[in-house]
Amino acid sequence: MSARLVPGRLSASDLRMSDDLQIRVHGDAALPTLIYLPGLHGDWLLVTRFRLAVAGRVRFVEFTYPNTVTWSLADYAAAVEGKLREQGIAHGWVLAESFGSQVAWPLLQSQTFRAEGLILAGGFAKHPWLAAVRATEWLLRRLPLAWLTAIVSGYAVVARWRFKQNPEVLAALREFKARWGEPLRHAAAH
Repeated sequence: MSARLVPGRLSASDLRMSDDLQIRVHGDAALPTLIYLPGLHGDWLLVTRFRLAVAGRVRFVEFTYPNTVTWSLADYAAAVEGKLREQGIAHGWVLAESFGSQVAWPLLQSQTFRAEGLILAGGFAKHPWLAAVRATEWLLRRLPLAWLTAIVSGYAVVARWRFKQNPEVLAALREFKARWGEPLRHAAAH
């Protein structure tokens, strides 16, 4: 079954600051449901290879967070819960990557969504190095965008070599690089 509810490509207007959480659902509803909450990058594009690896074994639900500087963790969780409800998804396993774990904790307290389990991929309850969190925020706000873009571009070069046999993964990486810019940087620093 193909993905639903989301255009294949985001337009330039989608790259602005927004409060629109996006969802894609892959696979048959009869399969176990695995809900992916992305890390600080906030984008489903970077989980493409994993999604392809589990295709046919789970119904894979993925999100792209909005580029916003106003949402709280509770806002993210409420938006995720709302999108799941719109899709008729009332239960499933949650796979929370890093920052996604912070969205998962309030989601687990939901009265309308029942988590069958939680998988933390680099997730944390409280970061053990708060100074590193503050330093990262400071860097995200102050480093020239060109430097951050160079880091993203460097990752894209390595990833192209690493995933050269998979055109869908390469297309997702190209799209993620195209989305990179000031709105995403500000949202990540928030």
